[in-house]
Amino acid sequence: MKAEDLVGEWKISRTVRSPDGKAQGSMQGVGHFRPLEKNQLLYEEELWHQTEQKAHFRARKWYRYEFLTDRVSIYFHNEEKGRLFLTIPLSEMRGEAMCNQDQYILTWEWRSKSCYLTRYLIRGPKKNTLIESECIR
Repeated sequence: MKAEDLVGEWKISRTVRSPDGKAQGSMQGVGHFRPLEKNQLLYEEELWHQTEQKAHFRARKWYRYEFLTDRVSIYFHNEEKGRLFLTIPLSEMRGEAMCNQDQYILTWEWRSKSCYLTRYLIRGPKKNTLIESECIR
């Protein structure tokens, strides 16, 4: 994966489930990857979340992606003082991180040049969730 593979707008369809498969909600929206510095992209996503209880709310997040020879490091951009979130070795397209006491496991899968999937399995005392996102140009 290279920075130029991601630049542009992506339509996002996201589901949130418990690990046993029970739906907890869904999100729809867009994500934008924009050049930031030499080997970095700024990623911004804006999603509308609908819970199983039919509540709606808007979610926005920003991340900074740094592309290195063998990995991509993802940092929080506007929060947590730019703290490293996780690193994805390009040979595996899978990364792990601890956030408070919860473990985040990311799997990234390219379906085509215009479609990729991300899967976050989050386990710990505060969260026990599977978040799957399909991103399409």
